[in-house]
Parts: sequence; structure tokens; C-alpha cells
Amino acid sequence: MSLEPIKVSRVDPKTMLFMYNETVYAQPDGEYQVPGNCILVLAPEVDENERARWASEVSRMAFNFGHPGTGEWEIVQDYRKADLYRTDNGDKYELGAEVNEVSYDGIGPLPAWLTRDARPSRFHYWDAGVWVLDEQEELDALIDDKVVELSTACQARIYAGFESSALGQEHHYPALDKDQQNLTASVLDSTVPGLPEGWTTPFWCEIDGEWAFRMHTAEQIQAVGRAGKEVILACLAQNSILAAEARDAPNKTALADIVWLDPHFD
Repeated sequence: MSLEPIKVSRVDPKTMLFMYNETVYAQPDGEYQVPGNCILVLAPEVDENERARWASEVSRMAFNFGHPGTGEWEIVQDYRKADLYRTDNGDKYELGAEVNEVSYDGIGPLPAWLTRDARPSRFHYWDAGVWVLDEQEELDALIDDKVVELSTACQARIYAGFESSALGQEHHYPALDKDQQNLTASVLDSTVPGLPEGWTTPFWCEIDGEWAFRMHTAEQIQAVGRAGKEVILACLAQNSILAAEARDAPNKTALADIVWLDPHFD
């Protein structure tokens, strides 16, 4: 009559932590040849982030190591496969990394300086076991972002160019930094005393989708300069007003309601 196989629990020889169960079959002589580092008492089932560990005073080199009555299974916490985060700055923790001269290998109780909860945002700080939102710090940062957002929108509107009817019909003029410099130079040139009769200057503009260098008299290029200045100053004034409103916003909802609106141009 053949003997039934038995199950044993293999452990890590260094940590005594349960690894897996395996089956041992009886030898022809009826004996069971149990592999080393195996426990003849099956490890108990555990919950997530737990691990069974064999606790015994019997050396694993002893003939009766792992036999019933020579030790017992204890349940320890096992966070080796879990995501862990530092409570001082929210950074993800790598097992074994040293923090303030201490480290954690993932086995045993979670140190107070680590948590399983990811930091919700850079505005949260760890307090009494939970992440707490610093609402004022968050609002201050959002205000800074809003001011930058408004400034970017203001610049984009200026760079979009402006309209002028200096040539008799409304033309569109560019207003990138280089365009503004060129316009300033052209306006200054038109004010030089002693201009020859019939003086004109070419300037890049568009009408009905057709861009070209079109000739402008002194009066016309100065009118274009005034139109461009009006748009730029109106945008800057609008940005200043909206930025002030943003800095005075009492909460995130009020701040979110502040959006760039193009100023009215006469």
C-alpha cells in the first residue's frame, strides 16, 4: 500500500519567511525525504501585505528542524511589493534606502516615517497619520499660476497684431517683438526733420489675406504706430487689472472665474 504524499512549506533560509508549499512523496522504503528549509507544519493563510514566518529556537541544520512542536508560525507585515511613500516629502520609497540614518526592508511594522498613502499633492503635509491639505499654500501657488496664465494670454493677444485704417482701408499689422521694433524705428524715422517731399516707408501688413510691404507716408506710419500702441497699452492695462483680481481672490472658486478677456478697442 503506497503512502499518501505530504505537503510541506518551504521558507527562506535567511529570513524564515514562507515562500511556497511543495509536495513530498514517500520513498520506496516508506520514508519521506523532506528537502532542507522546509517546515512540516503548513503555513497559515494570510491577508494582503502579510507573510507567515517560522519562529523556532531549533537550528535549521538540526535533524528535527521544522518538525511539529519545534516552533510555530507567526504573522508579520510584508510590504515588499507595496508602494511606500516618505511622510516628510511624499517621495516614493525604495526598500533599503537610508533616510536619516534608518532604512526599512519591507518586513515588519511600517515605520512612522513611511506610509502606504501617496501624497495627494505638493500642498499636502503629513500630520497625525494622514495627509493634510495646506489650503493657503495651494491657493498661493494657484494664484501664481493664474498670474502667469493671464500674462501669457496678454502676450498672445498683443502678438496677434492689430488693425489700422491708416491706408484708407482697414489693414492688419503684425506685432511680434521684431515687428514692434520695426514699427518703432519706422515711426521715429518719419519724425526726422527735413524729410524729402513725398517721403514714404514700406511696412508689412495684410488685407483680404494678402500680406505685402505697402508704402506709408509719415502721417500714415504714425497713425499705424498709434493704433499699435493703443492695443498694446489696453492689453497691458487689462492684464494688470485681472492680475490684481487674481492676487485678491479669496478661494479657488473665485480664482477659477478669472479668465482673460480681450479689452475693447475703439
